[in-house]
Amino acid sequence: MSGSWPSANELDSMTDFELLDHAVAVTAAKKDAMAEPDTDIERACFCELRRERIRDVLKARARRRHGNDTDSELADLAVPLAEVIYGDRAEPPSA
Repeated sequence: MSGSWPSANELDSMTDFELLDHAVAVTAAKKDAMAEPDTDIERACFCELRRERIRDVLKARARRRHGNDTDSELADLAVPLAEVIYGDRAEPPSA
């Protein structure tokens, strides 16, 4: 769909930070696809499937680590990462 995006097979080898950046790009692409008046349902569905795949990779990594820790570079991005992993069900971290 997007020539500059990595293939789905490459997602497992990307760092959490790279996946987060890619998730932001996918979310923006989905928003663009749904923009009026030229809604592109096929592209939006592709973006949603890609977003779910990214979330699955991140959730599997969190389970393997026995918690929700991520690359140390992402410490300041806890809320956006939670949104990527859990979507609309994300809750802000406890104070």
